[in-house]
Amino acid sequence: MVGVDVVGAGALVGGKPVTPTVTSTGKNETLIRAGGLQLGIKGAPNAGAGSSNGSALVLNPGRPLVIAGDGAQPNSIIQKAIFSKPTQLAPSTANAKGEFVASSKVPAKLKPGNHTLQVTGRTKSGEPFVL
Repeated sequence: MVGVDVVGAGALVGGKPVTPTVTSTGKNETLIRAGGLQLGIKGAPNAGAGSSNGSALVLNPGRPLVIAGDGAQPNSIIQKAIFSKPTQLAPSTANAKGEFVASSKVPAKLKPGNHTLQVTGRTKSGEPFVL
């Protein structure tokens, strides 16, 4: 299992730090809101595939990971990566409303331990964001 730290979540919008609001649903899902953006991160739904331990979203390599958001620039590309060792996940495209949903698998070669999940793109006003 790998952990994605949500307690230390940070955000940059337009190159400036923004304090995010982080909420764990208790269903292996975390919601992050910052600077007009909303991001949901969810691991596989069954208990054997991951869980939230309160400070980290716990995921299993090779299992599903869903990242959904709102507040992105319409029709823009959203990039995602998970690292200690940077591993790009498949990019997604925001729809005409600035919403996006991307389902990926947690990389099978990701080593156990804590990792950072990073989502980048542009806000509805065109400013770059990093969550």
